[in-house]
Parts: sequence; C-alpha cells; structure tokens
Amino acid sequence: MYRLPEQYQVEPLVAAARQLSATQGAAPAAVDVAMLQMVESVLESILQERGLKLRPDQRGQVVAFLYDYIARGGSRETMTQALDALVA
Repeated sequence: MYRLPEQYQVEPLVAAARQLSATQGAAPAAVDVAMLQMVESVLESILQERGLKLRPDQRGQVVAFLYDYIARGGSRETMTQALDALVA
C-alpha cells in the first residue's frame, strides 16, 4: 500500500490548529481583512509549493489559527517559518 511521504502531509498543521482552538478564549471582536487576506495568501502559497490540499473545514481551522497568531503579534516571516516546519 502506498503511504504519502511525511513532507506532504498536512495533519501536523491541522492538529496544531485544533489544539490552539481548543485552548483559546474569545476571538478578537473585529477582523482585519487585510491581515486575513495575507494569512490566506501565505497559506495558499505554501500549500501550492508542497502540492498539498486542505479540506474546507481544515482550512478554516488553520486560517483561524494563523490569523490569531498574527493578531497576537506574530510576524509574516515567523508564520511562514512555522508553516514550513509543520509541513516539512
């Protein structure tokens, strides 16, 4: 049976998003649309580079996780590094 190599699996990313959402309090009241678009753009870029796809429910969780990370002071660079590490 064929098994997808580790570097092409997205489960670590989804697991991290689920863990954070389970431990988080209330989400920010207002959404910064430009920040949300940047998060989505970075995620899409990394997924395309790796040839990965997320189910819609997974993608929503990951985008929410990354948006929260950026809203709390994370940078685009460190977000990209974290994503690379999670899907490596």
